[in-house]
Amino acid sequence: LPPRPWPAVSIWFAVLAPPVAAISQLQFGYVLEHVACSTGSKLGIHLISVILLIVVLCGGLVARREWIREGSQDPQQLPGPVGTRRLMSLLGMIGALIFGLFILAQWFPSFVLAPCVRT
Repeated sequence: LPPRPWPAVSIWFAVLAPPVAAISQLQFGYVLEHVACSTGSKLGIHLISVILLIVVLCGGLVARREWIREGSQDPQQLPGPVGTRRLMSLLGMIGALIFGLFILAQWFPSFVLAPCVRT
């Protein structure tokens, strides 16, 4: 393969996009809950959750692409950058699954509860 101009950008996106999306959903969820309470519409909560789930999915797909590109079938120890990239891409796929489930778990109450439920 020819050297890529920015070899590390895609792998870092794959590792960092899912947790950043999950934290963003948590932050925006609290803000949009107040908007939903005042307007009576939960559209903003649903929209931001769908957008951030798409970001998590893209991060997971980029991680999978990088994992396959670096050689997914051979589990032996590899030297330096190749082994590190494989580990990072594997962590990106695992992170996409975990943080995708996190976003779904945070999104679920908006289907069940009214927007103005306070404890």
